Amino acid sequence: MKRVVGLILTLLIIVAILFAYAEEWEMFTSGEYSYILTEDGNAIIIKYNGTDETVFIPSNLEGHNVCEIGDNAFKNCYSMITVIIPKSVTTIGEKAFYSCDSLYSITIPDSIMTIGDGAFFYCDSLTTISMSSDHPYFAVIDGALYSKTDKRLVWVSPNRSGSFEIPSGIQIIGNNAFSNCTNLTTVTIPDSVTTIGGEAFYCCKNLFLGRIPNSVTALGPGAFYGCGMLTSISIPRNITVLESKLFYDCDRLSSVSISDKVTTIGDETFASCNALTKVMIPKSVTSIGDKAFYSCSSLMSITIPDSIVSIGDNAFYGCPSLVLTVSRGSYAEQYCIDTGLSYQFTDSTSWLND
Repeated sequence: MKRVVGLILTLLIIVAILFAYAEEWEMFTSGEYSYILTEDGNAIIIKYNGTDETVFIPSNLEGHNVCEIGDNAFKNCYSMITVIIPKSVTTIGEKAFYSCDSLYSITIPDSIMTIGDGAFFYCDSLTTISMSSDHPYFAVIDGALYSKTDKRLVWVSPNRSGSFEIPSGIQIIGNNAFSNCTNLTTVTIPDSVTTIGGEAFYCCKNLFLGRIPNSVTALGPGAFYGCGMLTSISIPRNITVLESKLFYDCDRLSSVSISDKVTTIGDETFASCNALTKVMIPKSVTSIGDKAFYSCSSLMSITIPDSIVSIGDNAFYGCPSLVLTVSRGSYAEQYCIDTGLSYQFTDSTSWLND
């Protein structure tokens, strides 16, 4: 009986929470806009339903001050070419204008304090971001958008071609900052940069990256995803984790130098790197993620150190010529036995699996 009563009470609590949440986030509609209200009665635009080419975002909806453009609010607004944001807005959410592939120009007022990650992701026609030269939080320099508060490169136009030099003093290359800059060939990264964000160079298909300075301590997931012209890379000495899909589909990457500070190779980190033939994994590494070297079709040799205590599912799937070099009695040897991978011992040339 006590269990039944307890279950009923739990269900009632869950229902009460759901009702409270639904009431808090009640959605309203005004013309072409859907919005929700903050506790102090301001409006957050969560969806634009119009098809206008020029959009003047309103500063007020049904008597409510518009303070924020929410995450994905203008997602897939394919007809929109120009956007003017009112002075009431302080925040542009994550991927707010995601895949607005006709968007050419946007005007950002001095009131904007925050621009979320990937706000202009897949805005492949976006060329002009207009703002005052004395904007308190952001700056446009040589056509690129920077955040003054955290010294972050926010966005570079996908139409940018040739070379790009990041100004000295910039500390962060933001998430998706160079995404789809398919005609960009070189980027110079200063020693002031400490962080390269997730998918920062996503699908920069013609990028011949110079060096990644040793000042960099973090490389985000998929930072170099689809950089098809990247041929060699040296991991900065202070990086400890190679995040998921870091070099996914870098199909000309033939040389990788992994520093002895790295402890983790993430899921699909080197997947579809078809030009890789040999990889030396340092003794600092303890784990290799799922599909870490998936479909590296030319990969022939990897030495697995005794420090490895975890190898994910299908880590080496689709590598038909690969032979792992392992120690006798090691975790890696047992992994090879369990998965049927070809291997040899570090102190022998005998093949145990063909």
